[in-house]
Amino acid sequence: MSRRMTAVALLCFSTLAFGFLGFGSKKDLVATVGGSKITNTELQARLATFPPQYSEALKNTENKARILDQMIDERVFLEAAKKAGYKKDKAFREQMENAEKQLLMTFIVRDKIDTGLAVTPEEIRAYFNNNAGQFSETEQRKLRHILVADRASAQTVISQLRDGANFAELARAKSKDATAQAGGDLGWVQKGQLVPEFEAAAFAVERKGQISGVVQTQFGFHVIQLEDINVRPRLAFDQVSEQIRQLLINEKKRTKTAEVLAELKKKIKVSRKVEHIK
Repeated sequence: MSRRMTAVALLCFSTLAFGFLGFGSKKDLVATVGGSKITNTELQARLATFPPQYSEALKNTENKARILDQMIDERVFLEAAKKAGYKKDKAFREQMENAEKQLLMTFIVRDKIDTGLAVTPEEIRAYFNNNAGQFSETEQRKLRHILVADRASAQTVISQLRDGANFAELARAKSKDATAQAGGDLGWVQKGQLVPEFEAAAFAVERKGQISGVVQTQFGFHVIQLEDINVRPRLAFDQVSEQIRQLLINEKKRTKTAEVLAELKKKIKVSRKVEHIK
């Protein structure tokens, strides 16, 4: 069971508990599942979790009934799980403990870090103006590569490609990189995103379909194929303002997290014994 599923289970269980306690009038009751009740209040709370674009459709009683049916199905699973005795299962208890830890950390991060984080329009505009190079017209290249352990293996790959071997198939068969199953596909990249040796070789290839020579990096020996070239137009402020806002929020969050942790560690004793690591 994933942590997300566990959190959902916790939510359902708390809702179930309220049902047993008799919260809500008979008029508020919209379904019963075994000894569990689902109230109109709970249904409305579920409907409120949908994005705004669904609000009009969810005014329809038939669509509300479909959501209620989903809640009933969830409750059926919950009732069956309880009867099966999963609450006594060791793995269940461990997941519950982990879920509690995650929820507790979520709440303290919300209150001590996320609360008050904001970025002003002036900060967004300043970032855009001070980092104009990130948003200027940029050449992008679509690349594939094959990574092998030594130069001789890379030379063999090049020979096979020159004899007509398909690059993607050879990557799937020989590459030691995580992209092997995708035929060595690296997608679209631009300068500044790659390790220097790899980048220099990738942007030195002149024609679509052409392959590089052997390229050595800290990861091993590569053979690179240029699949396509594209020039991304200059990006306007309105196109990237939300992206910049999120970037600045993340930067502020990292800074505040470090500050909060430093303060907490003054109050909570931490002992670190690297020598005991096995």
